Order: sequence, then structure tokens, then C-alpha cells
Amino acid sequence: MGLYLYIGNDEGQIDGADFGKYAHFGAFRQYVASQVEGGTLGHKFPVLLLHSDCDGEWTVDECRRLQAELIEISAALYALPPASIDSEWQVDLLESRGIVPANAIESFFDADGMPVLVRLLKLTAIAIEHGRPIVFQ
Repeated sequence: MGLYLYIGNDEGQIDGADFGKYAHFGAFRQYVASQVEGGTLGHKFPVLLLHSDCDGEWTVDECRRLQAELIEISAALYALPPASIDSEWQVDLLESRGIVPANAIESFFDADGMPVLVRLLKLTAIAIEHGRPIVFQ
């Protein structure tokens, strides 16, 4: 079972992203907690790290706060070396696309091969622009 995040309206889906298995998204969040937050889960980035990844939504207001968190996380991960990747899915994705991560941002991908942080930033921008929540499915 995997994590899919989407933004919808009355006509259907505006945008969405497949983040692979819950464990993959969890590994990304755990990396952020240990490397950027100093191990105190949710102290600096509560919107990203304390929300359940199996249901619910990020409201538009939470998306604004999440966007600010993601920008700060991006700056920190950009300065860190590539993360060690334990997931066969992630390794296969990187190898099949010929991607060699240059930093920690480039170490975590969604199912389409886009860095998780880039994809989350895009989703938050679309959610804010359309005044719609990001829904967890």
C-alpha cells in the first residue's frame, strides 16, 4: 500500500503525486527529523513531521506553514551530502534514471522520479493557489 497525495475540486483532481510505500515517505521524514531537526520530532517542522501519513489532509492554512517548513528543510538538505538509501525501490528508481544524488534533496524521490521536497513544494503552491487542501490517500 502506498501514499498518494492529491488536490481536488468539484471537477476532479487538480494535481497529485505517488510517494511510493508509506515506509519511503516515513524514511524521508525520519531523515529530516534526525538530520535537520536534531532528533526532536516535530519541534521545528510540526506540519510535515507530526501529521499522520495514512489519512486526513493538510488544510490550506497548514499548506502555507508546510511551504515555509519545506523551504527551510530544502536549504538544510541542499547543504548535506547524499543520504544513504536502504530502499530497493529508491535505488532501482535512481539507477533506472541514471540519477546520482549530489546532495540529500536528490536522495528521496516520488514514484515519478521527482525529489520529494520539490514535489511537496509544488503541491503546496497549487493547494494555496486554488484554496484547496492536500488530501492523503
